[in-house]
Formats: sequence, structure tokens, C-alpha cells
Amino acid sequence: MNALGHMLVARVAWDHLTPAARAAVERLSSNPHNPGAGKDCTDQDNDVYTAAVWMDDVRPTYRDLHYVNTPLEGDGTLPSGPNSITFLNQNLGVLRDSTASEDQKAEALRITEHLVGDLHQPLHNADNHDHGGNDFKLNGRDNLHSFWDSGGKQWSNLKRPLSGPDKQQVERLAAQLEKQYPLEKYRIDATNLQPEDWSREGWELARDDVYAGVTPGQAPSPEYTERARHDMSREAALGGYRLAGLLNQIFT
Repeated sequence: MNALGHMLVARVAWDHLTPAARAAVERLSSNPHNPGAGKDCTDQDNDVYTAAVWMDDVRPTYRDLHYVNTPLEGDGTLPSGPNSITFLNQNLGVLRDSTASEDQKAEALRITEHLVGDLHQPLHNADNHDHGGNDFKLNGRDNLHSFWDSGGKQWSNLKRPLSGPDKQQVERLAAQLEKQYPLEKYRIDATNLQPEDWSREGWELARDDVYAGVTPGQAPSPEYTERARHDMSREAALGGYRLAGLLNQIFT
């Protein structure tokens, strides 16, 4: 997901956190230290929305841990790590560890928020010999990966740090996702807190939706664009619900 997509996942999750989990997220998001990466947060990624973008801000650090290279032509069997699944589980362990420092937990929270978003973008879960769609060029400067990162070009990135109106826009867009894809309808899926299952879902989306009906060098059709927007909007809402479930488990 692009920066706005990650912030939407974080905001949907925020709407479903318990008071205790919200307090923990606020406290850790305000801690700028990241002992693993060795790079402190800046004012671009130090609040409860933008913290979810931090892992992209420090590239190439952790570069190879944003995705799972499951071959698209296979049966969906997950490859061995390290990958986004193993790294997410590692950082969930840090958040659950009573002996971990506040600095370690602050970084682990940022990584957790980011990777939950990445695992709900299908091209972070499939290998079609095109670097997750980055080598699949569309028209102009677009490629398949960036097209899906932007939710089918419906999410335009906002300048960070967020202004007051831009923060309100994140809140408004997240509310729209929650209305369009309500928790009540997706409760069974939302209670599945297994990253391995999320990645399998993403691989199936890549197999069934991402590569069907799109041609290299051409602009996606209106029908294809609508399908991508629907898929990514649903995945952003579902990612937010699942992130909230994880954080409520840990902090409540």
C-alpha cells in the first residue's frame, strides 16, 4: 500500500481499539527511537496515523521484509522466511514480551502496523517473475504494483506531517471504508489473526484478480479499475479490523 493506504489501515484499527490499547499506541507512537533500524522517527512518521508509514520511510533498511514471494504458478504453498510473515510474527513477539524495552516496542508497533497493511496488498504476496508487479509496466509511468498500492489510483498521497485538514481527510476516508465494508459483515474474517492466512488470501487475489484482464503497456480498463478499487478498499478495512484485533489482544 502507499502511504495513504497504510494510514487508512491504522485509522480503521484506531476506531476499534479499546481505551487501554489506544493509550499504548499513543505512548509508543510518540517514542521516536528504533533500536533495530538505528533510525529515529521524524515529524513525518511520529503520530498514530503516520507511524504506519515509517517502515517505507527507512528503506532500504528492512527492504526484503515487506513481502512474501509465493510463486503465482504454484499451489500457494508459502516459502520459508525471512519474509513479511516471519518479521511480523517476530515483532508481535516483542510487543508481547514484558522484558522488551519501550524503544523496542515502539519500533515493533510501527513494523506491525506497516506489515499488516502490506499483507493486505495482493502483490506483496505473489511472485510472478515481475518483482511484485513493479516490472509490469502499464501506460505512462504507472506499473501494476503502484496501481494496486494506490487502491486502483483512488488514494493520493498526502504531504506529511499531516495538516489538520489532511488528518480529517484520513478520518473521513477510513469512515467511508468502515461504512462500505462494515465489521458486522466481515466479523468472521476479521477475527482471523493469522498472518499466514492473510498472505494466502493475498496470493489468491493476485492469481484471480490482479493479473486477469490487464495488458502490459496499456491503461487498465474501467472494469479492471473498479475491481481493483473494490478489492483494495475491502482489504484496507479488513486489515484495520485485524490490526485492531491484534493490538487489543496485546494491550488490553
